[in-house]
Amino acid sequence: AKGSTSSKKKKKTKKTKDDDDEPEAPPEPDPLGKQEMDDRDAQFFVAQLKNMCGVGPLDETAQWLRLTYKDQKRHRVLARGAIAISVEILPAEDAENRPAGPGISDPNTNPTLPPRTGRMALTADPFAILSELFGPRCMTIFCCALCCAIFMVLWFYLGMYFA
Repeated sequence: AKGSTSSKKKKKTKKTKDDDDEPEAPPEPDPLGKQEMDDRDAQFFVAQLKNMCGVGPLDETAQWLRLTYKDQKRHRVLARGAIAISVEILPAEDAENRPAGPGISDPNTNPTLPPRTGRMALTADPFAILSELFGPRCMTIFCCALCCAIFMVLWFYLGMYFA
């Protein structure tokens, strides 16, 4: 019975030693909190994505219009997206003094429109389509591999005539 009480006392003393230790100091806060860093990263990613898609900041006169489609069978109006639009009405004199081409054609001023991005140029040239799909670097690698394959085939077939 004495051994069991002494082991209990030892356990109690161990607990009291842990309790006597000074409490740990809270970690120092970051100058920029993790949430702020995540928000900045998200804003940077969104800005980079908009830049890649060619969507820049909107003009102060632009407004967003909701695009909808009416489903005749189900008698519902479905949302199809939104478009930012800005319209300027000018006197004829101002329009003649500030010419603007149709779309992004020359003269591309009033307002200056960025080049189109994200659209594929459709042509009958298969190399142009492959370049649009895979990019210029992959297309260069593909063309080099194709030239090597053509050279190997020609060497194989023409080599037997000269041997």
